[in-house]
Amino acid sequence: MKVRLLVLPSKEKDDLTFTPSAITVKPGQTVELTLVNNGTLPHTFTLTDLNIEVQMPPGETTQFTFIAPKSGEYQFYSGVLTEFDKMKGKLIVQ
Repeated sequence: MKVRLLVLPSKEKDDLTFTPSAITVKPGQTVELTLVNNGTLPHTFTLTDLNIEVQMPPGETTQFTFIAPKSGEYQFYSGVLTEFDKMKGKLIVQ
């Protein structure tokens, strides 16, 4: 089963947030993400625990697919920013 989700750096919050900030999937599920960067800054969608880092150039849309890991919570963030604590979220696998 595929899940199609939209992750947006938000213009309203100075390009420093992901919307939605939580993504919930099942273990072993094929996850297809569409990443839309509506901002003016480059970003990445980085899931360190899963060795995923996808470039998100400003004004562009990127798609990628991965298999959800075992149950747990995994943090994603933009690795481009030095203060990425504002631009983060969780992949919840349950």
